[in-house]
Amino acid sequence: MKKFISICFVASVLLASSCSGPGSQQEVIKINGDLEETIEVYSEYNDKGVTFPEDKYSLIVEGVVNNSYLGRYELKYSIYSKDGGLVKELHRFVNVVDTTAPTFVQAQDTEFYAGIIYDLSSFVVDYSDNYYKKTDINVSKTSLVFKTPGEHEVEIVFKDKSDNAVTFKKTVEVTLDPIKLIEHIYKNQSSKVFTGATSIGSSYTRVQIDNNRSFTYYHGSTMHYLEKVSSSLGNYASIQISAEYGSFNNANINYHISGSGGAYSTGFSNIDATAKSVTVSAFRSVINNLSLDESAMLAELNSNLPTVLSHFHDYFENTLNLELK
Repeated sequence: MKKFISICFVASVLLASSCSGPGSQQEVIKINGDLEETIEVYSEYNDKGVTFPEDKYSLIVEGVVNNSYLGRYELKYSIYSKDGGLVKELHRFVNVVDTTAPTFVQAQDTEFYAGIIYDLSSFVVDYSDNYYKKTDINVSKTSLVFKTPGEHEVEIVFKDKSDNAVTFKKTVEVTLDPIKLIEHIYKNQSSKVFTGATSIGSSYTRVQIDNNRSFTYYHGSTMHYLEKVSSSLGNYASIQISAEYGSFNNANINYHISGSGGAYSTGFSNIDATAKSVTVSAFRSVINNLSLDESAMLAELNSNLPTVLSHFHDYFENTLNLELK
């Protein structure tokens, strides 16, 4: 009689089996779940473990998953025979990640004025993150200034170190109030600010910027920037730029010279004070108590005007924080 020998092969990375003929049971050793898993920081991690014949083998698990700290953690499962021999070694990786964006608490509605610098608390009173410290959150803007009156869109982005971001968005209406603006800018320099009234009763607020420059706002009316300049035609001279806000492209420029025997003032209208360079070529109006050559005056005015315009631009845009228009 012929004898038959049966040999059974089972090929699998995670399967170890023995086959001894019909009716034999496979010995399965496999990892349960995925070899690579991801959980949110602070979420509970439940290890699915491994499957193996517990009556024949023993299991030792090495490694720990710290769910309160971001990182990639390795778990190693070692299956040993009863005599202590290593039968199989399996590995699982668990990634603890942060996918939660920061949160913020919006400030109550308030009034906003052009030129005034507002800090973050005017828009967001508090912000935080589920994982990172407050100091680790990047804030796209920590202060804002609106350089023109009207409607403005505000966007402030809060981003944590895992690149999770949330955006604060709001539309605000901005008002121009020169008196509030002056009080805000010079709140610690009150000695520079003066209020008064003209001979015809109109009130004004004047700022003495320095020894040679001043800024005056006639309430409800025009703004005036005045700067003293050197003059060979008199004891001293000054150039004044005047217009309502929003019409400095059609401003008035006054040139005033003082000398022994009186003063000479002349006004030039329709001057584009928003430009960096202007040349005055003709007189418009003259109050003359001095006998001066008008062509010499024009030459002296034009030689000083670019510098005064530059200082005027700088003061308006960088001190008053207003867009020159």
